[in-house]
Amino acid sequence: MNKRIRMPFKKYVVDFNNECANRSTLFGGRRLLLMTLIGFFALALTACDKREDESEELLTAWQCNVLVACHQSNTRFGMVGDSWTDFAYGLEVQHDLRDWLTEDHGYQITDAVLAGQTLSGDLHEARGFQRVIEKAGPELKYMLLSLGGNDLLANISAYENAATRDAIIASRFDTIESNLRSMIYQGNSIKQGLYGGTGLVWIIHGYDYANPAKVAFCDLSSTALTTAEKEALMQNLLDRYNTRLLNISAAVPELHYIDLRGTLGGPPVSDPNLKLDCIHPNEVGFRMVTNRYVEALRLITTDK
Repeated sequence: MNKRIRMPFKKYVVDFNNECANRSTLFGGRRLLLMTLIGFFALALTACDKREDESEELLTAWQCNVLVACHQSNTRFGMVGDSWTDFAYGLEVQHDLRDWLTEDHGYQITDAVLAGQTLSGDLHEARGFQRVIEKAGPELKYMLLSLGGNDLLANISAYENAATRDAIIASRFDTIESNLRSMIYQGNSIKQGLYGGTGLVWIIHGYDYANPAKVAFCDLSSTALTTAEKEALMQNLLDRYNTRLLNISAAVPELHYIDLRGTLGGPPVSDPNLKLDCIHPNEVGFRMVTNRYVEALRLITTDK
């Protein structure tokens, strides 16, 4: 079973805001470099008696999430995801979608989840979907995806210019769709090559509405946009993204889409009391999102 390391919430939030509040995502080489440095940093700290326990916990979390060193096997469900499924790089700061799926609803999941992960990054670099298929074994039937949000919100300031906004959105949506189709095709080929039988059932969720008043991760404060304009921009972006996922699922028989919009309020924005920051629910919010997710998941499968 995946091991989550408990970290004091206040300490994490301070570190998190200092390091990440002005960045939407961690991409490609930078993300891999960061996680590698964390690993070496943790190894180095083990030489210091005062920090030995803390460094071992950090290293364990890093190994679990990056190296898939402690993940379940022989499960019906696999998962590849971003910070909605791994909120804090393997540290259990608060419960997220994956945590509530296992704890409240009893799902057994083999996963490769990492905060900041992108669909593009997993397909072309991390290959988490492949590692999940290899680790889960021949009983694997369903692949749960929580990806695409970081691809969508990269360099969010690019959306501020109304004259170029639609072209940028269209380009990113096209890339997301291409990568999603490639992941499904490659994943099914890998699964059938290893175990035979049919391909996997792929299930992707959209994201609930953001709340730009909670600035971290969708900072539009440098613009002249009013609060209402920021809210409308984020609502439009998420509505269009969810619609695109719905259309892809209609065209790809192996793919199912789960709509989570309105779970936490909105449109146009989610209830701030249920959000930790602009795009992430807090622990209560994630529990509500998970309950909504499971309702839809049960219409697709009765397995756990």
